[in-house]
Amino acid sequence: MVDFPIVNGNRYSYVSLTAYANGTPYRGIKSLSYKDNLDPAGVYGASVQMSGATRGQYKAEADVEMYLEEWHDFRDALGDGFMEVQWPLDAQYEEAGRGVHSVQLPAVRISGVDDSHSEGTDGLTVKLKLFVLLPILRDGLAPFRGAVT
Repeated sequence: MVDFPIVNGNRYSYVSLTAYANGTPYRGIKSLSYKDNLDPAGVYGASVQMSGATRGQYKAEADVEMYLEEWHDFRDALGDGFMEVQWPLDAQYEEAGRGVHSVQLPAVRISGVDDSHSEGTDGLTVKLKLFVLLPILRDGLAPFRGAVT
């Protein structure tokens, strides 16, 4: 249970995050987004009332925005055919006195690269759309029973 108010320590913030792409830590990640759904369907038959529901179908998606220099390093590490390489994406959230929490995307591939740059003082970034092949694990917990990870 979370103590309220937190007096000794901090809440998690973006600076609590360390992201690991293919095992290498990257601090130059501007944003990281991931989500998953397990969408059940109602079973009705010849009735207006639902008689049950299916387990559903699982789907996950993710994207990451990296600063240009980190993107070049990461792309070069994946090598020729970088959009075909499957790799793990892990994130750890750590804050003194709050513990460590982790999220693992055990197998992703780059499915889109967005280089959209404009005039201004912000550092240049590249947005990567990721294709998620295996279920997202939160603190090692799978989103559904029997998940292949």
